[in-house]
Amino acid sequence: MSTEAGQLHPLPPQPGLPEAVAAFVGAWAGRWNRIVTSLAEGAQDGDITLVVENIMPATDETYQAYVIYSWGLAGRDITVRPGFYRTTGTIGQDGVLQLRPTRNRVMMTFTVSEDRKILDAHLRSPNPISLTMSGTLWRTTLP
Repeated sequence: MSTEAGQLHPLPPQPGLPEAVAAFVGAWAGRWNRIVTSLAEGAQDGDITLVVENIMPATDETYQAYVIYSWGLAGRDITVRPGFYRTTGTIGQDGVLQLRPTRNRVMMTFTVSEDRKILDAHLRSPNPISLTMSGTLWRTTLP
């Protein structure tokens, strides 16, 4: 990835990456469309963005992705401040991008649709709040 004046420029997919892996590169925006916690009844929504900056081979069967994950305000009953972080993830033979667990042990996975236009997202957090979420992201352009 290169940056100029605070802008993001994901690198084009490297030659030789499988199409299903290269499809992750770029910017994705969407919402957590179902937030269920042990603290609050019902579902809530929350905005999310995933920028896959670069993907490189890690082993003969896996790939390492360099990403920025960001989130907006979430919900009526859960107060979450907007933020972002840079992390890495692994794309395996199953075509699933699994981000490195956060310091709070939150696990996130993303799967690209067959037409390469949609990401299905899943998040699971252990105790103390036992949080699970699913969401949808669409390919977007960066400003």
